[in-house]
Amino acid sequence: MSAPLRIGAVPFLNGRPLTAWFAQPECHDSVELVTDVPSRLAVLLDHGELDVAMVSSIEAFRNPRILVLPGISISADGPVWSVKVFSNVPFASIRTLATDSSSLTSAALARILLQERYGIAPNCMAMQPDPARMLDDCDAALLIGDRALMGFDARFVMDLGEAWREQTGLPFVYAMWMIVEASVASAAAEVLTRAKDWGVAHRHAIAAQWSAKTGMPERLATEYLMGIMRYDLDMKERAAMTRFVELCVAHGIVREPCPLRYADPAT
Repeated sequence: MSAPLRIGAVPFLNGRPLTAWFAQPECHDSVELVTDVPSRLAVLLDHGELDVAMVSSIEAFRNPRILVLPGISISADGPVWSVKVFSNVPFASIRTLATDSSSLTSAALARILLQERYGIAPNCMAMQPDPARMLDDCDAALLIGDRALMGFDARFVMDLGEAWREQTGLPFVYAMWMIVEASVASAAAEVLTRAKDWGVAHRHAIAAQWSAKTGMPERLATEYLMGIMRYDLDMKERAAMTRFVELCVAHGIVREPCPLRYADPAT
């Protein structure tokens, strides 16, 4: 019997349609599921402790070992609801920004949009995602995942997916399945595509289960999964990734990006 595929999954609602299949009695895929924040999953993958992980998209061009699996992402074309800057002051007046240490991609996106839209480059400080403390210590706070989705009382709120769409006309890719060993690409893509197909077809049930588990209003969870989140990785998403790389370089976030490498014939 072959060893189970070691899969790193994010702990947020947006990732559940990609992994809920593995908890179903009819699932016979041999997997070991590890749940952690995207920044930690990137480390585990790079250290060989995972075979495949749902990693922040910035890692695809920061780590030369990374290969992106085809067809699947966590993305949104416009408002994303779960990646937001909450600010005590008008956005043009932000001088200090507390960034959620869980995701490097969202921190880069916030820096790009604040510079592009308001001409500012605030001092960024990575912090644990505690919005009250973040806004006590800084002018503004970047939150991701369920904390951002549930909202927080702040004078000014920017949905980064909406701002990116207005700025570029493109969707934004927040995370993708990534590997470092090409030998697992075929098996991983097959298993994860099966999981995605099942999860996308059962988003209503997944939302209801998440609501019962976390206390998130079921209507919010359902609208988020059904109307906001997207799970494909097609040409439009690839174009968005190319633009994100360009802007990360232009803003000095990544100085020498690695080529985006997709583990499929379309590269």
